[in-house]
Amino acid sequence: SLTTDGQGHVMALAYADNAVLGRTIFGGQSVNASNLLIAYTYAGDANLDGAVNLLDLNAVATNFGSGGGKVWTQGDANYDGVVNINDFNLLAGNFGASLGATPGPLGALVPEPAAISLVCCSIAMIARRRRQF
Repeated sequence: SLTTDGQGHVMALAYADNAVLGRTIFGGQSVNASNLLIAYTYAGDANLDGAVNLLDLNAVATNFGSGGGKVWTQGDANYDGVVNINDFNLLAGNFGASLGATPGPLGALVPEPAAISLVCCSIAMIARRRRQF
């Protein structure tokens, strides 16, 4: 179920098959491909890294409107089995939020100008699609 933290961010108990994420360390523990990973994190944090960013937006954009049977790592932030405007809105409301996860190398998540344009176009297309329904 979804909850709200003290700053208005929507939180969820999320899970992921590590065969999909490919982590070797999770929560300070060694893990392998046969592990199920569980974390209390922001709705929209598709890769369970503790931050809602462009990597998570990519999961939503890739699976948006593509039918049922979707899971958290594919952008289904509300566990209804589909990736749609509801999941996008959860991600958008938490975009930029971070649980204080250790960042990668400086600039690792800074997109190129072309990537920013792609994100803006994606958001515009999703908003347009929402108005058509």
